[in-house]
Amino acid sequence: MLPFTDRFNTVDFAIIPVSIALIYQFFSKWKFFFIAHAVNSAIIAFIGIPLFRALHLYELLNWPIFYSFLTVFIIGIVVKIISDWMAGKNRRYRIS
Repeated sequence: MLPFTDRFNTVDFAIIPVSIALIYQFFSKWKFFFIAHAVNSAIIAFIGIPLFRALHLYELLNWPIFYSFLTVFIIGIVVKIISDWMAGKNRRYRIS
């Protein structure tokens, strides 16, 4: 439909966001979230992406896999910060 959407795929729009959401749901404390998300980011970057590349479902152009790890990890941390901030706002304005 759009010329730029041929580069997007299920890894970017399904696997990564769903895994971050599940980790956020099951590990609400920062310490546990940080550890679980680091493991998840490593699995995505160092196992998932090479597997998808081997199956010719994903192609990296001039992009080291370690950058993928950092990107996924930072996105998850930012999502947790924003989600916790929004949850705090929601608790403050909740009607008793």
